[in-house]
Amino acid sequence: MKKLVKLGLVLVLSFSLFACASNNQSTTQGVKDGVYEATAQGNNGPVKVAVTLKNEAIEKVEVLEHTETAGLSDNAIKNIPVAIVENQSISVDTVSGATVSSNAIIAAVTAALESAGVDIAKFKKEVSKTELKIEDLSTEVIIIGSGGAGLSAAIEAREAGAEVVVIEKMPFAGGNTLLSYAELACANNWLQEEKGIKDSKEQFAKEMWEGGGKVARKEMVDTVVDGALDGALWLRDTIGVKYQDYLVHEGGHTVARAVEPIELGPGMINPMVDYANKIGVKILYNVKAEELIVENGKVVGVSVSSGDSTAKFTASKGVVLATGGFGANVDMRVKYNKRWKTLDESVKTTNSPGATGEGILMAEKIGAQLEGMEYIQLYPFNNPITGVFYGIEAPSWSGEGIVYVNMDGKRFVNETGMRDERAEGILAQNGKVFAIYNQEVADRLNMEEKFAGEYEQCLKDGVFFKA
Repeated sequence: MKKLVKLGLVLVLSFSLFACASNNQSTTQGVKDGVYEATAQGNNGPVKVAVTLKNEAIEKVEVLEHTETAGLSDNAIKNIPVAIVENQSISVDTVSGATVSSNAIIAAVTAALESAGVDIAKFKKEVSKTELKIEDLSTEVIIIGSGGAGLSAAIEAREAGAEVVVIEKMPFAGGNTLLSYAELACANNWLQEEKGIKDSKEQFAKEMWEGGGKVARKEMVDTVVDGALDGALWLRDTIGVKYQDYLVHEGGHTVARAVEPIELGPGMINPMVDYANKIGVKILYNVKAEELIVENGKVVGVSVSSGDSTAKFTASKGVVLATGGFGANVDMRVKYNKRWKTLDESVKTTNSPGATGEGILMAEKIGAQLEGMEYIQLYPFNNPITGVFYGIEAPSWSGEGIVYVNMDGKRFVNETGMRDERAEGILAQNGKVFAIYNQEVADRLNMEEKFAGEYEQCLKDGVFFKA
């Protein structure tokens, strides 16, 4: 039997460093040439690096092992080692949105250098920043944000014949879609047909509306439901997203109806970025929208910045705002929260670090009407040490044989209920519960292989137990 215990949410910022050297060859002033390995704690687990020294210079830095979030940490894994070698310095900039992963690589490299006996001060020289210089531009359509919604809008506009520019404040595309499992609920999909699962749009719409407390606009719920299958088929057949051969049974649904990409969030975003690039969509990274430009009551562009550089981008056919939510903005969470005891900085977020609500604030500034801001969801299945999305507890969000019990060993909530229902139940137990599932479930969902790194780290952290 496997047991998972949720403790309080605590963000771990300290680094655990372990280093060893191998393949030592010639020496120069007491420092041996060779490959030195070290490990530091990242966001999701250990990050192991290998540093090759030759003639007291850093010849190569390689990340050997890590369990950091795919997509979000990719730029750090790729670019930090290159920057260290190019600058012969560990004082390089961290990658925005992947600060913890960046710092883990730098800490591991530092530990490797120390194990080699080099003078660390030699590799701490300041590195000059290279800022992206942006200039005014005019195009036909501007998309603000490159998550799933923004990329979809960009591709559709481009295929309709428009010249399209996407601006993204982060150094990578994807937003929250990148971090999600990218499940897409759609009635009467191909897997339901294969498995003989009876479903209907009417049933789907009813469950979505009721699951949302009947506060959504019913016509918008119907629009989502009507287009869901077409969207999934477009992603599969046009964009090239590859899906799992199983369905996910989401909380609040009476049947399994969600399809899921094989590579989860990156498995949806990466094909979309590739397709957008192929058809001529221009994506500008590290460019932040600052203010919407309005002329004669119409949005005609956006003021942008990148570092110290500013510019005005104008669009003759429209501006699409696809900047996402505000889960990573503590001030906005506290301002709009009407349900939870607190949503201050003590409450971690699974959202992208870019989900800071600037798009909402820009729209509000020019008179946009806001509604539903108080409906803030809490996930019941995050890692209690790091606050990041908890893949290891997959049974709780896939409806696959998991039981929640409190510290007295008693069930207290419907484990396949809505997320808010489960979150409220957990908070009512002082936030400390066990989530239990057995080996059969783990094998059926390929848990130990799929989340191998997370298993190992959670065992070390003491939030996962196997009996």
